[in-house]
Amino acid sequence: MKPYIYFDTSVWLKLYISEAGSAQAAELASAYQIVSSSIILTESQSALKRRHTNRELSKTQFTRLVKQVTTDIASINSMPLNSQSLSEAGKIVLETPSGTLDALHIAAALLFQNMTTLALPFVTADKRQAQSAEQVGLKVLVVE
Repeated sequence: MKPYIYFDTSVWLKLYISEAGSAQAAELASAYQIVSSSIILTESQSALKRRHTNRELSKTQFTRLVKQVTTDIASINSMPLNSQSLSEAGKIVLETPSGTLDALHIAAALLFQNMTTLALPFVTADKRQAQSAEQVGLKVLVVE
């Protein structure tokens, strides 16, 4: 059985869009079972739409990627957005430099760790989020 790893959306999308860190994200995805917050799908769709709106993705690419990401989400372990994760994210927002969505991801990783008692590497491409995750005690890997 593969060990677990937490993917923030910034790293998850590197599996679909070739950019700096894509190779590292693919290596991690093949070596681990991915855990993420249930917000990952909506956040991914938003990022893809933004890239399409900014003309970084054609309509065909956009449609294909949205379909692929939506299908592939079923292969990851999704932590639900609930009152416990919202409460934890609120604490993180107050104690760290994180914004709302980053804090929700950090909270989901912490809750997964608490539920399973397994150490969970937290992977992100966002340095500010990495700082916040480290501040609350997560082991962090920044994919650049």
